[in-house]
Amino acid sequence: MSTAAAEPAPPIQTASGSAPSLLIGSILGSVIILAGFVAAGYAADAVPATTPYLEVARTAVYLLVVGGTIALGGFLAGRNPARGVSGGIILTVSVVIAAAFVAAAFAANFKDGVVGPVLTGITLAAAGFGIFRVLTSQQGIGWCQAIDDQGWASFHSHKRTQGLLVRRFTTAGILVLGITGAVALYNADPFKPSLKATQDARNTTTAPAEQQTPADQVVDPPLNYQVPFTDKAVPLVPVARLALPALICLFTVWVAWRAVNVPTFGDFLIATEAEMNKVSWTSRKRLIQDTIVVLVCLALLTLFLFAIDMFWSWLLSLEFIGVLPKGKAGSDAAALTGTLDW
Repeated sequence: MSTAAAEPAPPIQTASGSAPSLLIGSILGSVIILAGFVAAGYAADAVPATTPYLEVARTAVYLLVVGGTIALGGFLAGRNPARGVSGGIILTVSVVIAAAFVAAAFAANFKDGVVGPVLTGITLAAAGFGIFRVLTSQQGIGWCQAIDDQGWASFHSHKRTQGLLVRRFTTAGILVLGITGAVALYNADPFKPSLKATQDARNTTTAPAEQQTPADQVVDPPLNYQVPFTDKAVPLVPVARLALPALICLFTVWVAWRAVNVPTFGDFLIATEAEMNKVSWTSRKRLIQDTIVVLVCLALLTLFLFAIDMFWSWLLSLEFIGVLPKGKAGSDAAALTGTLDW
């Protein structure tokens, strides 16, 4: 009697984007991104004040360090990162930034007593717990993977040869909104340049323009982050008036390009252009004829209403009716007295 050999159990495979790998990868990536922004602020702030075109130089250094940090994060993630890690980094960075500024607001408004520290501690604890839950729960992992699947952190193009006309118009619309917002921010009052004081506060005079050094020139105010309940200020954006609009413009370009390449939205735009191509557009000759008909009808209707108005004005201003004042003199008298002869 022969015995059947037992089949070996299949090897246990670890799902891509599982909770441990997603948690570790998202936290490490977030630390790199946030540290890069802080390092960019310090690097730009370290540019000597005597540098020509100081604001432009600091903004360029800031953007270079930020871009290098993002490139470094992509290099460390590799060509095939775990599914959901990019989405986890986006969510983690967003939550950390929001919690940091909320905590700073509590610290600024509740400087005395224990209310400020308690609210700040609750905010930071809630943010940490929320990040942990998002990166470990099945629903949170699904959110991270959905962000990855939509391609918000990738350079992949979705059906690049289809729906080009509608995609281009959509991209142009997003760019117009973002760039106009950046221009409005550039002209906003909080970011107006101010004269950097280089003399004693009691001396209200300044050197003539031809004798001023680059350090005496008009400079843009920085945007610093005040660490809660400390005197430490972290230079986030050294030249806020230039760097923030530049970041908004770069972010708008990225969103405009990625939005039309998100699979669901891209397919919608492609289907929209396909339906538009099915529309039977009228010829130029027919369009001119229809336009003439509409204008003639409007002219005739205008003349008809004018004639009706004149007729009723004449009829109601007759002496035996007397509803409307007769002539200009009667109108002026009615306007002065506020009464009509009925």
